[in-house]
Amino acid sequence: MRLSRTLSMTLLLVLMVALLPASANTLNVLMYHHVANDTPPATSTRVDVFRDHLDYLDENHEVVDLVWALERLQAGESIPDNAVALTFDDAYINVYDTAWPMMQEYDFPFTVFVATQPVDQGSRIVIQWDQLREMHEEGVRLLNHSHGHEYMVRYDAYDDTWREEVIETVETAQRRLTEELGEEPPKIFAYPYGEYNDLLRDIMEDLGYISMGQHSGGIADFSDWQALPRFAAGGTAANLDTLKVKLQSRPLPVEFPLPEQVTNDRRPVLEARLLDNDDVRWDALNCFTGAGTPIPFSIDGGVLTAQTEEDFRDGRNRYNCTAPARSGGFYWLSRQWLVNQGPADY
Repeated sequence: MRLSRTLSMTLLLVLMVALLPASANTLNVLMYHHVANDTPPATSTRVDVFRDHLDYLDENHEVVDLVWALERLQAGESIPDNAVALTFDDAYINVYDTAWPMMQEYDFPFTVFVATQPVDQGSRIVIQWDQLREMHEEGVRLLNHSHGHEYMVRYDAYDDTWREEVIETVETAQRRLTEELGEEPPKIFAYPYGEYNDLLRDIMEDLGYISMGQHSGGIADFSDWQALPRFAAGGTAANLDTLKVKLQSRPLPVEFPLPEQVTNDRRPVLEARLLDNDDVRWDALNCFTGAGTPIPFSIDGGVLTAQTEEDFRDGRNRYNCTAPARSGGFYWLSRQWLVNQGPADY
C-alpha cells in the first residue's frame, strides 16, 4: 500500500533528524511470508531484497529469539537495544529452501508460524513434517498459526458454535505440532490474516496464549499481549528505506482502558489511556487510517480518543498514531478493526 503524501513527509522528516536506537525493553518484530521471486508480490520478499534486509540487520540491530524476548519483556527484564525478531507466516517451502540457508549464514534465530492442515495434507507449497522436524532440531521456533488458516472472525454470529470452532482450530494445531515435534511449543499464536476482535482475543487469553496480529508497531511490557503488532516486510513494505525508519520506532506508551465492541461500525472509536513518558511529544501526535487519511483526535484527562470521519471499507482496517521522541526517532501505535459484512467465503 502506498504511503499517503502526509505520512511520507512525516517519515522524511524523521529521516532528517538523528535517529537513535529503540530503547531497551522494546522489541520490533518483522513479518514475512514468501522469500522468492516467483510468488504473489503482495506477500513476497524478493531474494535480493531479503539479502539486503539481512545485511542491514546484521550491521545495525540485534536479532533475537522471539520467545526469549517476549518472556523477558513480560517479566520486566531487559533485552538488547535495537532488538528485532524475525517471523514467517504459513510455513511456505521457500522459507525452508531459500530463507533458512541465508539466515544460517548470519546465525539469526527466527520463528515460523505453521498452519498444520496444509502440512498434514502434503501441500507442495508448504514445508513438510520431516523438514519442520529438521528445523526444530536446529533451533528454529515453530509456533501455532491455526490448523486450517481460517478467517476466525468473519462469522454471522459470535455464538457457542463459533467459539467451539475457533478453539478447535487452535487446539488442533497445537496438538499436531506437539505430536510431530515431540514437545509442546510455547503458546504463542499468530492470527490468520492478522484478524481478531475482542471476543477472540479474550478466548486466546483464556487459553493461555500470547497472540500476534499483522498491524504495525513495537512491543513493550504495556502492550496488549493478545494483539501484539508486527511490521510487515513483504510486498511494498519490503522497501528497505522505509523499513529502516519503522525499525527505529518505539511502541507508543498507552493502554486500552475499555474493551472494543464487536460491531460492524464503519467509524470505530479508538480510546487509549496515555502512560507517563516524558520522551513522547504528545503535542505533535498525529493519527491516520491505514490508507493514510488523517483522523481527528483529542486528548482529555490523559485519554486519547480518535475516530475516522470516513467510513471504513469491508475487511481489515487500521488506525495508526505516531508522535516524535524528544531523544530522536518516534513512537508508533497501530490498532486493527474488521468490518465484517457477511460470512467468509471458504
